[in-house]
Amino acid sequence: MSPHDQAVYFNALPLLIVAASYLFVAALLGRALWRQRERVTTADLALASIFPAVGIAAAILGIVVLEDGEPVGGHIWPPFVACVIALIPALAFLFRGQERANVVLTTARAREAEQRVSLRERELDSVASLSRSLARTQDPASAGRALLDEIESLLGVEFAALALIDEDGREAHGLVARTAN
Repeated sequence: MSPHDQAVYFNALPLLIVAASYLFVAALLGRALWRQRERVTTADLALASIFPAVGIAAAILGIVVLEDGEPVGGHIWPPFVACVIALIPALAFLFRGQERANVVLTTARAREAEQRVSLRERELDSVASLSRSLARTQDPASAGRALLDEIESLLGVEFAALALIDEDGREAHGLVARTAN
């Protein structure tokens, strides 16, 4: 096998395969980012831009080797091994299946999860506070005021009222009401 053929088979073709893999991943990421564009952050864009950057660089280098017929740096095997190593992240990404969209949108998902946890913590704190307040109350009006205090702090409403409904469900009597002033 001639040095030109070796350069083509062991440098140019692997570089073009790396380029095609990375550009394919970039296209998949581009679709995922476009679908969820309102949630995309600059960190997500920076991470996603790595794939087209590597793909374009590998394509340019592969075309140069293909045209010149000379191996990269005058050696056949080190660039071939580098191509095999460079192919691993693209293949790992391609075999992730449905998880691909989650790769670049982790920042937005983490922020949303943190907000949900924060809301749950506030809700649990409200339940604990309400339980303590209700344990100290002796009459329905005090229990109603404690409940309205928690509702106002949790929901931020301007008006809250609590009514007692009789057993047949036909009449209601106001127990306590308040406005946020």
